[in-house]
Amino acid sequence: MGPFRLQKHSVMGKALLLKFEGLDSREAVEELVGTLVLLPVEKLRALPDGEYYWQELLGMEVYTERGEYVGSITSIIPCRAHDVYVCKHGVREVLLPAVGDVILKVDRQKRKMVVRLLEGL
Repeated sequence: MGPFRLQKHSVMGKALLLKFEGLDSREAVEELVGTLVLLPVEKLRALPDGEYYWQELLGMEVYTERGEYVGSITSIIPCRAHDVYVCKHGVREVLLPAVGDVILKVDRQKRKMVVRLLEGL
């Protein structure tokens, strides 16, 4: 099914409301529950400081505050309290909780993240 042309969109709290051309009934939309939705970047709104779209973070290079290379973000695990970034370098995998004590700086332009590794990471 699809693709569908985006007719309009709006934000309601943390929800993104989408209206697609040709999907005019609740039944038509219910068939799409759980489907991946891809939007052009220019349709996305700017997020407040400290919030990022996943596509901005995936592939981002991660370094410690001492400049040591940790790896790149390969996936993101959504959790109730906060997301967890999966960072891989070779066979090494580090799970980084998306909290202020760990994520120190995110540079969207340079695609670089600076982190403070918690003991045991």
